[in-house]
Amino acid sequence: MCAGGGDSEGPDPGFRGAKFLAWLKRNGAAKNLTTCLNKLRHLGLEPDESIRVWGSDRICEASSRGGKVVWLRDLSWADDWARVYGIEVPHHAQFIDTKEKLR
Repeated sequence: MCAGGGDSEGPDPGFRGAKFLAWLKRNGAAKNLTTCLNKLRHLGLEPDESIRVWGSDRICEASSRGGKVVWLRDLSWADDWARVYGIEVPHHAQFIDTKEKLR
């Protein structure tokens, strides 16, 4: 289980990490563990190391309905870094214009 709390400051996930965080947030802030591991590898990141460095108060692996998921706990931290790197998750009305940036 994950530790509690989080803040908007914290480790810089880098451009590729921010891209992953924006993707995860766009997909409900929790996604199947295998899918997330594949996405992180696709972006050129080491999954276990990335999640460990970002901190369990911000993102963690958890159990959900008998399966493992990656859970984005600190949405404001993810939003802050997505803004820094220009890949923020838009409001649904703006989604069509930004969808390509998140792939």
